[in-house]
Amino acid sequence: MQAEYVMRVQAIRSQKQAPRFYVNIPLPLAAALDLVAGEQVQWQLLGRSDLRLRRLAAPASLSVPRQIVSKWRKRFFEERLAGLDDQPRTGRPLLFPPRSRRAGQGAGL
Repeated sequence: MQAEYVMRVQAIRSQKQAPRFYVNIPLPLAAALDLVAGEQVQWQLLGRSDLRLRRLAAPASLSVPRQIVSKWRKRFFEERLAGLDDQPRTGRPLLFPPRSRRAGQGAGL
């Protein structure tokens, strides 16, 4: 099953500039595309419902370690967008709010 992500388009209008559109891309999809914040890309219209994303300049560095990006790429290659969904984590689940050992006993600092 393929995952679907919704991209939000926001129009920015100011008095001294032409209107601009900003597209908010979900983080798992951006990671699969190796997009970083502030990076400029160009959309090429292939048909009425098909777009191609073209990178204008390669990013100088990624804010995510290369090993993590490699893992995301592998999962995307094997499972497409469904592979970018959060995977189950090992270990005991986190509890919130944290509980003290005994009632009335603080953190022991």
